[in-house]
Amino acid sequence: MRGERGLTLIELAIVLIVLGVLLGLGASVIGVLVKRNKFVESREIVSANLEGVVGYAIASGRLPATETELIGSLRSARDSYGKFTMYIYSGNLDDSSGVICTATATNITLRVGCADVACTSYEQEIPNVAFLVVSGDGNYNLQTWHSALTSPGSSTVVMGRADTNLTLFLYTYGLSADDYAGDVLRSEPYDDIVKWVSLYELKPKVGCGGSGGGGCPHSTITVRNTSGRNYYYTNSSTTCQLWSPGSSATLPSGDTLNVYSSWWRCFFGTPVASITFSSACSLDTAGNNDAVICYDGSNFIDC
Repeated sequence: MRGERGLTLIELAIVLIVLGVLLGLGASVIGVLVKRNKFVESREIVSANLEGVVGYAIASGRLPATETELIGSLRSARDSYGKFTMYIYSGNLDDSSGVICTATATNITLRVGCADVACTSYEQEIPNVAFLVVSGDGNYNLQTWHSALTSPGSSTVVMGRADTNLTLFLYTYGLSADDYAGDVLRSEPYDDIVKWVSLYELKPKVGCGGSGGGGCPHSTITVRNTSGRNYYYTNSSTTCQLWSPGSSATLPSGDTLNVYSSWWRCFFGTPVASITFSSACSLDTAGNNDAVICYDGSNFIDC
């Protein structure tokens, strides 16, 4: 009978190397999965907290303004990493019950997809944001803020109130930036999870009714062009349409009306038979009006 032969040192070394490689690959995969799960969990917390604040607004007719009011509406004051979440809101929406329905604007504008720290290049600008909920995500560092924000006293969550008009920057993922000095001010790849609700998204949720900025109780709004010149418009479901004098544009409630390169959320209020344009608006080189159309509570204006 032949004697049993053991492993040589070279064979044993090869086996150990293979095992090391497999273990290294497994550890890296596990790390990616853990990070992904943490991100998903934090995103769910942010979404739940957003809905919680909306629920408070529905019950109170205003946004929460104190730590006690806010904490009572949140699913969790901390994200999946144990870091405090952030709540930023427009200060003109917390005064009294019903203030959301009477408001026609907020103090917060968002610039989304900022490609540089000064945000001179960005993908979209969103006016009239009511509030935001933010998680610092994997780098444990909240990076979204504005120096003009007031910080209401809170030991459980980061709160920021916009008492004046300001523009918040939401940077492109991975851009080195940091606007919040409350924890640690260090520029590093931007990874904040940010969700927000605009005033015109909040109004129908709260159940606002009537005109002048209230929620729209109608399924459609028809606006007639009584101006003497042609306009072009799009909404979320159509391509560019000619809006000639005397013709009407019918919009589903909550739709977006785009006139040339500018846009505004759907007009809230009762159906309006005609549209009144102000007289001080300039035309572009093609003779087109290039301005935002909005409802001021009495007339539709484009300047």
